[in-house]
Amino acid sequence: MNHMLVDVENMSKIYFHLPQLVQFPVIMLAGIYMIYTSVGLAFIGGVFSVIFISSLVSIITKVLFRYRIIFLSEKSIIFKRYQKSVMAAKDERMKKTAEVLNGIKYIKMCGLETKFIDSVSFKNFQF
Repeated sequence: MNHMLVDVENMSKIYFHLPQLVQFPVIMLAGIYMIYTSVGLAFIGGVFSVIFISSLVSIITKVLFRYRIIFLSEKSIIFKRYQKSVMAAKDERMKKTAEVLNGIKYIKMCGLETKFIDSVSFKNFQF
């Protein structure tokens, strides 16, 4: 069951980041156009500096990940420990959900709906 939950979680991440693939180029082109209308051909220097700095940041990040200076990769100990606790919580939640659903099936099969509703309704509680 955990493998299914992990796959569903990964698929949901794809749908979260998918609009950004479309938005980023549109925003960049709109920004470049606005800078061009405001400063003319001088925007070329700004575009080159943005490209240079973004490539420099990309190279630095790759080096930091390679030498494990940044501990956010999936191979890090912190990530594994966090993932184990998340998976344990998901297992517990799935067990509780299955128990509740089996209990509902039992109540329905035995025809105990009205007795169950009376026992859990708020009118029986004293505040």
